[in-house]
Amino acid sequence: MTKKISFLIFYWVFLHVFLFHCEWICSRKKSVHFMKHPGNYRDEINLLKEEFADRFGYELIDLEHEWRPWEIKKLSIAFSKSSGKHF
Repeated sequence: MTKKISFLIFYWVFLHVFLFHCEWICSRKKSVHFMKHPGNYRDEINLLKEEFADRFGYELIDLEHEWRPWEIKKLSIAFSKSSGKHF
């Protein structure tokens, strides 16, 4: 009998602590700060892709994922370093 009572007391305390803690966490407002890109991001990507095509003769197309500016810049550096070498 005392085991049942002690279990019920433990269970009751656990539930109250858990529910209070969960309610406190869920009630807090989360502030999410989004980064804003200065200017038009899509225009910047398209300009970099056009410059790459004019310079190296290859058109960069968007497949599953769109190109990022740093990717196009790295490709430009890699192509400019290997422009004199022929495999």
